[in-house]
Amino acid sequence: MAPRDEQRDLIASILAKRADSFTEQAGCDLQIRCGDGQVYYAHKFLVAGQSSFFRKAFDPDRALFMEDHQGFVELRDEATHVQAMLEFMYSADYTMPPGRSAEDAMAFHVQMYIMGDFYGINGLKAQAEDHVRELSITNWKALLLSGAFQIR
Repeated sequence: MAPRDEQRDLIASILAKRADSFTEQAGCDLQIRCGDGQVYYAHKFLVAGQSSFFRKAFDPDRALFMEDHQGFVELRDEATHVQAMLEFMYSADYTMPPGRSAEDAMAFHVQMYIMGDFYGINGLKAQAEDHVRELSITNWKALLLSGAFQIR
């Protein structure tokens, strides 16, 4: 096996293990509480490493945030969006809840873009933008008829 193949396999293995840790609570040092009461568990180093919002929240030199000392963060976002955001942080991908119309799917991906922007997660913004673009190309008629897009 060539060195590049070995490196690629190693990176894939690390990412797979990181994605698996999203569903496990072992080693988690952070609770993320949503407005609807849903709680997610995460690793501070992982979310702070990808999000300027969380990086600032856990910065010991900042007196603005108490999250670093309390071990939890409260977010006002819907749990399905927070779950997708965390899923992205752990696996570099996110999934949309099944059974959504093209219009609902568009709204979901737009919200993920907004979250990427708000929480300072550039990769999430880029992926959400790709999903919006793909959905716009494949479902433009349904989206236009539903009012998701308006021609002016």
